[in-house]
Amino acid sequence: MKAVEKEIRHYLLTVRLNNYSALRAAYGDELASQALKHVRRSLERHLGRVLIAAVEQEELTVLAENRLLESYSPDELVEILCSIMSAEPFRCADVDVLLDICAAYRPVDDSTSPEDFERLLAEAAAELEFAPPRSISFWRAMSAKEEARYRADMARSVALLKAIRRRTAFFVWRSIADPRDRSCILYYDGKLRHANESGQQVECDTAITAFERLGLSHIIDLQLVSDVLDELQADPLARLSVPVSAKSLRANLLGREAGWNEIFTRLRRDPALGRRLVLEVADTRDLPSNIELEPFIDRLRAMGVRLAIGRFGGIASSVEQLIGIAPDIIKIDSGFLHTAHQSDRSRARVGPLLELAKTVARVVVLDGVASSWHLLLALDQSAEWVAGSYVGGTSIGRDWINVDYGDAVAGMSSFNHALGDYGSALQNKQHTTH
Repeated sequence: MKAVEKEIRHYLLTVRLNNYSALRAAYGDELASQALKHVRRSLERHLGRVLIAAVEQEELTVLAENRLLESYSPDELVEILCSIMSAEPFRCADVDVLLDICAAYRPVDDSTSPEDFERLLAEAAAELEFAPPRSISFWRAMSAKEEARYRADMARSVALLKAIRRRTAFFVWRSIADPRDRSCILYYDGKLRHANESGQQVECDTAITAFERLGLSHIIDLQLVSDVLDELQADPLARLSVPVSAKSLRANLLGREAGWNEIFTRLRRDPALGRRLVLEVADTRDLPSNIELEPFIDRLRAMGVRLAIGRFGGIASSVEQLIGIAPDIIKIDSGFLHTAHQSDRSRARVGPLLELAKTVARVVVLDGVASSWHLLLALDQSAEWVAGSYVGGTSIGRDWINVDYGDAVAGMSSFNHALGDYGSALQNKQHTTH
């Protein structure tokens, strides 16, 4: 009996180096070209030998034959490959740069006709549009000032990513507390710091801003969310927030439905994690469109994750936009409390701002409580939750680790009571309709 030959299947994979043009403008053609070659070598290292199907500026399309690929769905495969290629800086001519990668793929086999092959090529390229370029595009030479800033931003970003990987960058925690009873802590804000050569803690804000200017925030955002999930897993009474860029709040970061899958998997596997996690966005100007944002936020909320908007009143954002997002938490910009002593008019702004925020979110936090005067003002304006150095400075540790177990359980109860069992307007709606 003649053996049936198994059909040979290949995978048509299109990869885009989003920051190709910016790298070329800042560092020259040679580095950009070497970066694209590095992408090809990375694919070969993980997929075996690949055949080049097409090359067009920042896009590289290859044919790969690897049976392991059949174990992954398209979104999982794209996420794994892109994450691997973005995880470590690429070094060329003594310069380290970060690569912004997205991808799409299609299976092909021996029966695929030339016409079908061209169609699959077009489909894979079109699917990259689900992950629109985030990085700065330069189709001209950078000015000396632009080049210097881009290179400085890249150097800061590379250094921070290395520090995160080496665990020399770490979270410190700041309490969100009840102004009437500062021992009653709602949750803890996470803030990234690193140790300098003298061992002192240094803020990472400059490097985080550099990531944002380069359009690469998602590279560290996904890592930091994963790190906070580790914290939650290790401490079953923890309630923690992690800052993320508005641009990272999209399902299609690395390709169609690729980017957050590993985090979603962890949240599904352990539902208790999402119910104690808060994602905080400080600048809403860069939020994706509602068509893309709302399904993504609903998906997070279905797993219990809360959404916080920081610096309310201090950064341009419309109330209408926030009503559409329906954040669980709003934090009033600390500048309003810090300037409240300057005049009666400045002081009078605090109360109406609190009331406005309460019309949008279930929980409102008055930030900037740096003295007893600030605390008295917060109490006078009926603030329910406050944050600031006077009620709890940043610390590597978290208070509930050292308090009585009963107090820690009470804190968890306060969190659930203030935000609802799952902190989700979507789930509240589901409960009321069934």
